[in-house]
Amino acid sequence: MNAAAPGLSPAERFARDMAVLRQGGLCCAGRVPARLAQPPSLPRTGDVALRLLALPESLGLASANLSGYSHCGVLHVRDGAPFVDDCHPLTGDHQGVVRRTPFSVWTAREAGAPVLHWLTLRRPDMDAVRAASVLDALAGRELRFSLVLESRDAISEGGETANCSAFVRAFLEAMGVDCAPGVRAAAVTTAVLTRFFSLARNGFYDAVPGSVGGDFYALAQAHGLTAFAACPHATLPPGFAELLPDLAPAAYGQGATAPPAMRRFALDAYARTVPTLRAALACHGLSPEAALAWLGRDGARSLAPLVRALPRGLPVHGADLAVGALLALAATPAPYVAIPLAVHFAFTRPGPLGELWQRALLRLAPRAAALARRAGLGPFRLFDAAPEPEGEKP
Repeated sequence: MNAAAPGLSPAERFARDMAVLRQGGLCCAGRVPARLAQPPSLPRTGDVALRLLALPESLGLASANLSGYSHCGVLHVRDGAPFVDDCHPLTGDHQGVVRRTPFSVWTAREAGAPVLHWLTLRRPDMDAVRAASVLDALAGRELRFSLVLESRDAISEGGETANCSAFVRAFLEAMGVDCAPGVRAAAVTTAVLTRFFSLARNGFYDAVPGSVGGDFYALAQAHGLTAFAACPHATLPPGFAELLPDLAPAAYGQGATAPPAMRRFALDAYARTVPTLRAALACHGLSPEAALAWLGRDGARSLAPLVRALPRGLPVHGADLAVGALLALAATPAPYVAIPLAVHFAFTRPGPLGELWQRALLRLAPRAAALARRAGLGPFRLFDAAPEPEGEKP
C-alpha cells in the first residue's frame, strides 16, 4: 500500500490525481479543463513544489527528462503565509544559495519570465512541524549551487553542493521518504540526451522550423552537458518527485501572465504524458493481473505491454512502470519531433487560423514521424543508427 493513497482503488487514485490537474487548467487526453468543483488544497509545509518557466532553457531542461517541470522546491508555511524554500542559482558573481520566496511570487515569475504552470505534491501523513525544522536546518547550511553535481561534493553524500532537485531530495529523505524510485528517472535523461545529441550533431534539426532543436543543443553545449562524463546518475531531474509513489498531486495551476496559446503549445507534451504517469503510479502495489484488469477498463493501454512483461507474484512498482513508459517513448521519434515543434509554436503568434493549423500539425507530427522512420525517409534513418554514447567534451 502506498502512503499517498490509503484506502483508494487505482481508479479512485487516478481520478483524484487527474482532477487536480484538470481543475487547475491542464487539458489532458483531449479533455477540456474541468470546472473547479472545490477550492484547491491549501499549501502545507512539506509539500514539494514544481514549476516550468516560459524560457527555452527551462523547456529544454524539462524535455530532457520528458517531464513538465524545470525547477523544484519545498513549501514552508510561516505565520500563515506560504513560502517556497529552494536552491537556486544567483546571477552575476554570487554563488547560488538556499532562498525563501513567497509562494505567490514563485508561481508567477522568475527573472522576468512568466511561470507556465506549477504543481504541488503531498505526502498526507507528513509532520508539518518536523518538516519546518528540517527546512530551517537546510537553509542554515552554506550550500553552493551547481547545475551538475559531483557525488563527492553533493549534499546527498554529506557535501555542501546542491541544486534544486538535490535540495528537495535531501529534505524528503530527512523526512523518511524513499527517493530511490525517483533516482531511476536519471535513466530517462540519459536515453533522451544520448538520442537528442546524436540527432543534433548529425543534422537532423537543420530543417526544423525555428531551429529549436539546434537551439536546445547550443544551450546544452553552453552548460557542458554534451559530455556524459558531466552527467552523473546522482544528478536528478527537477521533476523526479512526481514519480514517487508516496506523493500525490495536491494543487496545480497555470501562470496567468503567460499567453494561453503559449501555455497550450509549451505544455502539449506534458499533457499527453501525464495521464500515463498517473496511471502507472495508481498501479503501485497491485498484482500485475489486477493492474492489467484496471488498465483495460480505464485506458493508458500503452502500459499494458509493460505490465505483461513483469514477473508474476510480485507487486507492480509504480515508479518503475512510469520510467519504463518514458523509456519506451524515448525510443520513438515522437518527442524529438513534437517537442521542438511545440516549443517553436509556443513562441510565435500566428493568429487564430494559424494556431489551428499549428495544433493540427502538432497532432499529426508523432504519427508522421513514426511513418517516416519506418519508411527510412531522409534524416529519419538516424533513429535506427546506434546513438553515440559520448557527446562532445566541454
